Amino acid sequence: MEEREVVYLDSIDGFEFERICQRILERIHKCNVEDTVPVGDEGKDLLIHSPSGLIVVECKHHPHSSIGRPVVQKLHSAVVSSNARNGILITTGTFSKAAYEYAEKLRRMGVVINLVDRAVLADMATKAGMMIVIDGQRVPVWSYDVSDKDRTEEMISEYLDQLYVSHPVKPSKLTKILGRDIDLIPTYEVQYSMNAVFETNAGIIHRETLTDGRFFVDGERGRVLMPELTRFFSPLPIRQHPVNSMNEWNPNSRAFSIGTSQVKEIASNEIVNRHTKNVRYMGRNNQSYVKTCAPNSRQFTITNIRQIYLPVNASRIQTLEKHHDLRYLEHPSGKLTFLNDDLSLCGICGKPVPGNPVLCNTCGTPAHPKSLFRAHSFRCGDCDKTLCRSCTAFVRNYLLFKHNLCRDCLTKYSSDRIRTYAPVAQS
Repeated sequence: MEEREVVYLDSIDGFEFERICQRILERIHKCNVEDTVPVGDEGKDLLIHSPSGLIVVECKHHPHSSIGRPVVQKLHSAVVSSNARNGILITTGTFSKAAYEYAEKLRRMGVVINLVDRAVLADMATKAGMMIVIDGQRVPVWSYDVSDKDRTEEMISEYLDQLYVSHPVKPSKLTKILGRDIDLIPTYEVQYSMNAVFETNAGIIHRETLTDGRFFVDGERGRVLMPELTRFFSPLPIRQHPVNSMNEWNPNSRAFSIGTSQVKEIASNEIVNRHTKNVRYMGRNNQSYVKTCAPNSRQFTITNIRQIYLPVNASRIQTLEKHHDLRYLEHPSGKLTFLNDDLSLCGICGKPVPGNPVLCNTCGTPAHPKSLFRAHSFRCGDCDKTLCRSCTAFVRNYLLFKHNLCRDCLTKYSSDRIRTYAPVAQS
């Protein structure tokens, strides 16, 4: 199924319905559709500036009622007063017999009033690349491709080889991938646009504009998920769930437990919080002021809410004597992002390594690189093998300097000369 923007009519108000109609008409007519003043619009919510003339549009979000003749008469008056070519009356409900009869009477008089009910609106939305959903109608759920076993192991191996400093053996050659599970996280992807202008008597002090804002909301608990998930998944193509590439893995999926109305409320609060700023400005009296600029619901539009399963991978790997439990995001294109830092934790002090850890080629422990103030890893002075502190011994040479050695190279020296490093206390 083709990916479409989904609009849940049950969760929007009349003002938001006007915005939806505006987007549909702009895509169909391929021209500017003007949004009129929301209060006192005199029967005209939108104005279509088409090449063949002005078209007046009235939008009525009444999904469970019928629009009668008076509303058609009001739109007719707006068409006449605006010197428009014709009018369009759009509703999420139905029209009465009297409304159809009056529209036909006007047509015979040369004034065209097109009546668009729920069914016609759904067809128009389809042509505009959107899907109208009402009364719990079933909608497609989406997900992302996942890699097969060979590709997954290849990506993890490439990541390990880039992450660690290891000699003489590459990390991928020392590592076994013991298994993989996939958890499908039920989420709602929220997309929105923002156009907020904040003014005082000193003039415009701040603007918030955005055309393609987006984030994920947990479909079980209603929490806004970490931005890393949005940055990773948003550029990737989605497919209708279930995705064929998951068949090999039998993924663990959990159910959606919150509805779109709740999601919309959560999303609205998140959008307001994201774009609320304290702005300092100079007043006309040359005094400095601070104003909290918080957008209201009329200054942003939630353009799309869709259900998506996010695949989160879990693998257990063994590098020589060490095991790591990994949680990560991946895509067959080769992108790989880890959600935990287990691979970068120093096995000597237990703290994260900010750069490239040294991988012990004796036991598989990651460790901080050796520095002037930290000695958690070493190189064997005879074979140049990378070592962690626990796997390193040393002997004193004639100048009393330490000569570091791996286990294999210790056999060249008498046991009475060999010393080991004291453990580092973990905080």
